[in-house]
Amino acid sequence: MRHFLRAAITSLIVSSSALAAAPASAPATAAATSQPAKWFADRERDIVYGRSYGAALTFDIFRPEKPNGAAIIFVVSGGWVSVPEMLNTPLMGAFAGPLTARGYTVFAVCHACQPKFQIPEIVGNLNRAVRFIRMHAADYGVDPNRFGITGGSAGGHLSLMQAINPQLLVRTTTTALIGLHLTVPAVEPGSIAVPTKRTFIWQSARPFHPERLYDALEDLVAGTCRGRGTLWIATQHRNRLSWDSFGTNIAIGVLGPWLADLPADRWASVGQQHQTRSALEWHPEYGDRASYLSFTGADLDARELQERLDGCVLRADEAVHPLTDPFAPYLEGSTAA
Repeated sequence: MRHFLRAAITSLIVSSSALAAAPASAPATAAATSQPAKWFADRERDIVYGRSYGAALTFDIFRPEKPNGAAIIFVVSGGWVSVPEMLNTPLMGAFAGPLTARGYTVFAVCHACQPKFQIPEIVGNLNRAVRFIRMHAADYGVDPNRFGITGGSAGGHLSLMQAINPQLLVRTTTTALIGLHLTVPAVEPGSIAVPTKRTFIWQSARPFHPERLYDALEDLVAGTCRGRGTLWIATQHRNRLSWDSFGTNIAIGVLGPWLADLPADRWASVGQQHQTRSALEWHPEYGDRASYLSFTGADLDARELQERLDGCVLRADEAVHPLTDPFAPYLEGSTAA
């Protein structure tokens, strides 16, 4: 209990009936490929603004019926995962439809995805996209000085990263791609003037050992200022859990069932971000069960954090049935409570 005096665990209230188990077959991609209601006059697809280790970085343009000359860059990102299939979902129309209805041209930008690429690299993708789009603004029929940027979830975070460096002034000219004027020479264009801040991203296709994770809570958040993610704990096999931490305060709660335990007609009730990630990383045995965590902190020791998290994972030679679950009393809707 001593860990919970310093790292309080709270639970999300989950009201659900018993769910019938379903085989862990690969998820259907209908949600990712269905076409949204018509909310734009014209769409230009798969414009390449750069490359990352050979893979194309692209954006789509959604033009309104009556363009007003202004533009909005929409950052397509959830959990720092970004794929063009996200542009074909009704959610895209819900976000961008009100913008095109008011005459804004929408540039929907995709970026390289975590965990292969970390956040500083993803921010660099967005820096490049903004420069590219503004440089070619005349070709797209928009004013390079009338731009906004927005996004939801990780897309909101990446949008903010483009705007919070007050020392950076960007000017687009006909003779150069971009002119940069920095009052702090050590800061790279488009970066954040806090070089000691680091974000570490970790994932595992094996569940956490509940007792080892419980005992490591204080050590995991030491030196971090923010942490978020999804947990798979061995004794919570049917529950997808959330991790949310601010400093040494930790909240772990029940998000709901895994897609692998739901019949296909219930998958629409799960968030689009999780559906997209699952479609990309579906495991032949475990389905969408996995853990994904990101931590941000000053002078974060990524190697040490990696070793701590890896040490909390259930090993292949360990059985689940004799384990006790110290998290169960704190999780409403827990299958081990």
